[in-house]
Amino acid sequence: MKKILTLLSLYLFIGPVSAQITITLNDLPDIGNTFWQASDSTGAPALTGSLTGGAAQNWNFAGGWEIGDSTKITFAPTTSVSNSISSQFPSANMVFDQVADSTAIFFLRNASGLQIAGNFLYGTIDIQGLQIKNVATVFTEPEMLVPVPMTYNDNATYNSHSRTTVNANIPPIGAVTIYQNQRRTKVFNCIGYGSLTTPSGTYPNTLMGKYSITSYDTTFTPNPILGPQINSDTIAYSTNYIWVTNDPNQTILLDITADSAGVVMESASYAFKSATANHPDYMSLSNVAFYPVPTTGLVKIESPQVLTTCSLKLFNLSGEEIPEFETNFSGNTTLDLSNLNNGVYILELRSGDFVRTGKITVSK
Repeated sequence: MKKILTLLSLYLFIGPVSAQITITLNDLPDIGNTFWQASDSTGAPALTGSLTGGAAQNWNFAGGWEIGDSTKITFAPTTSVSNSISSQFPSANMVFDQVADSTAIFFLRNASGLQIAGNFLYGTIDIQGLQIKNVATVFTEPEMLVPVPMTYNDNATYNSHSRTTVNANIPPIGAVTIYQNQRRTKVFNCIGYGSLTTPSGTYPNTLMGKYSITSYDTTFTPNPILGPQINSDTIAYSTNYIWVTNDPNQTILLDITADSAGVVMESASYAFKSATANHPDYMSLSNVAFYPVPTTGLVKIESPQVLTTCSLKLFNLSGEEIPEFETNFSGNTTLDLSNLNNGVYILELRSGDFVRTGKITVSK
């Protein structure tokens, strides 16, 4: 009885035990992971849902959306875009190439978390007669998107620095290069955990994070004619809320940008899997087994059912494809990795729109 009372007293002293939801490196998106993102930049203030943190929350953002854009995002190795572009982002090891918008977004995935390393607009756009092309934003200090490990009540401060180079044609002046330097300080707090509902479903075991962001911008041009007109220094404040899951096919379930007070929603997006639980291609990939892991050389890949148009690729952790292992198969196969150096590699299986990735360790 004394032992029971002691334990009860300890429980009352420390309070209820919180859910230990932790996001680790293994939960972050990897090469081949695919999801859809639905964005709302016009009706976001009308979203119905709570921005309240705390323990055991039930956040419901199922209503109020005005979807302006839905984008399929697949993380690919940086070698999937031209070297003239990817070489500008030496720290990146993943890229999302949004061909419809002529934009490549580069990411750095490492032991600290998922960070943005830069982006490149390789198309030409016209803004009120101003022709802009080849807009490059390069982060000399990457910007943190999802830190790891991440759990309830974590907090940290992150700094980033980027330079944007804009090549523009300004009639009648002609070609002009415009630069923008930006420093951002993001104060991060993991302020809640619980269940999140979006139009794509309800997700238990979800963490809520809050970034308080301060941006310092300097815009300038070496052009002596335009210089006095556009040189400027500004400071802006905003707040971002993110809801994160330990599913690498999604990770950020919901992202809301709010005003500096963190009260008025200005834009939002939510992510959802491109796969559904009963789709045959998805089921086929889910049932594929590969072993042994680790391996001294041979890896067997087995499927209990026939796969249709299934492709296999192998990448190193820098995101570089090892082309001699690219193949198509419909059933069981064996990979001979004995010629590879010891280390960890990413196996990518793709069937239709569905992708599955896994890590293979070679240890000889």
